[in-house]
Amino acid sequence: MDVQDKILSFLKSGPTTPSKVAKHVKLDTLIASAHLADLSSRKKVLISKIKVGGSPLYFLPGDEGKLLPFAQDNTNPKDYDVLQRLQKEKVLRESELDLLSKVALRHLPDFAIPLHVRTKDSVELFWKFFTTNEDESNSAIATFFRIPEVTQQKLVEETKEVEEVAQEKEEKGDKKVEEVIETKKEPIKSPLPEAKSKDEVKVEKTQIKGKVTKIPSTKEDPVPVPQKKVETKKPVSDNLKPKRKVGRKSTVAEEFLPSITNFLTSLNITINESEVIRKNKEIELRVSVESVVGNTTYFCKARHKKKCDEKDLSAAYMEAQIKKLPLLFLYSDKLTDKAQEMLKSDAFQNAVTKKIEDGS
Repeated sequence: MDVQDKILSFLKSGPTTPSKVAKHVKLDTLIASAHLADLSSRKKVLISKIKVGGSPLYFLPGDEGKLLPFAQDNTNPKDYDVLQRLQKEKVLRESELDLLSKVALRHLPDFAIPLHVRTKDSVELFWKFFTTNEDESNSAIATFFRIPEVTQQKLVEETKEVEEVAQEKEEKGDKKVEEVIETKKEPIKSPLPEAKSKDEVKVEKTQIKGKVTKIPSTKEDPVPVPQKKVETKKPVSDNLKPKRKVGRKSTVAEEFLPSITNFLTSLNITINESEVIRKNKEIELRVSVESVVGNTTYFCKARHKKKCDEKDLSAAYMEAQIKKLPLLFLYSDKLTDKAQEMLKSDAFQNAVTKKIEDGS
């Protein structure tokens, strides 16, 4: 059995450090590390991000679950608390986390796996525990987009209360009793339908919170659409004025890609690749930045948006992490205060932000 076979056999007992491998195969630590590096390059051995005594752990593919016992003694206590929460809940939503938790999850790449969920309006970032399978994570993420279910029993109780009130009024001779019963009393068929979009979620939540016993139906009882305000027409001497305003707005949007190109060129940054993700809104590029020690390749995300928030930064940062490149984030107008706060807290390492400026 050669040296590398001995190493692979030894790693079957679980993740370990190069010094223990060297002791087992009776070789110098540097030579053992060289063998481990060779096995890693051929994907026969994996390397952890977590370090024990300043050294990463080496383990076999499929043994990722064996890394967890090393986390408690080799991670920051606050990071470990967040890890325990992730293990318990399986999936966490980035937008619902505090700043400390967001930073902690980025410090736990062995255990916290980023997931980008594309919705109708944007891309949301979620984190799943590393042993959570695809079905479990999909089911957990789906619950974030559903409204609470109202049980049939609760609706029956509310209906009974309405009937009791109506009966009391009837005894007192109230002429409107029949109208109250007809309005409030409805046959109960099924719980609320599952919402498919955020707009539907908002509407149905509003109906649940009120004292309404009628079950909403998306087909028979559509949500009323507010009437548009009728604006009085003003005399316009020049009929081309409205067209010129629309033209100026569209020109700015259509020139988003050229404006990025001109801006990067003015900074002596070379564009190697570019891809339009959303026309006139979002573009991804791979660029080269000159430095004293040579060219550095960056993953560049450009957003044409009035205000870029921490979600935009997080999504771009995770894409750069996946590509194993530093991030250059370009924005057209402003960064929100929360996004600037996260940048100051070192939550985004190896990330550079720049405002796109004309002629600079």
